[in-house]
Amino acid sequence: MHLGLSAGALERQSEPDERWRLPAFARYEQEADPREAADVFVRADDLRRPAWNGRDG
Repeated sequence: MHLGLSAGALERQSEPDERWRLPAFARYEQEADPREAADVFVRADDLRRPAWNGRDG
């Protein structure tokens, strides 16, 4: 399972002094492609309304 945030949500939810990490998160998304590697991918941009990819077993 992978919980993912869009780049915009990650930026909005990051404290200003922690935004230096954003390029590393973007690189990880691009190189590791966790959305495809995970059995289940949950988009967690809004924790009140998570969205999952619908794959099963």
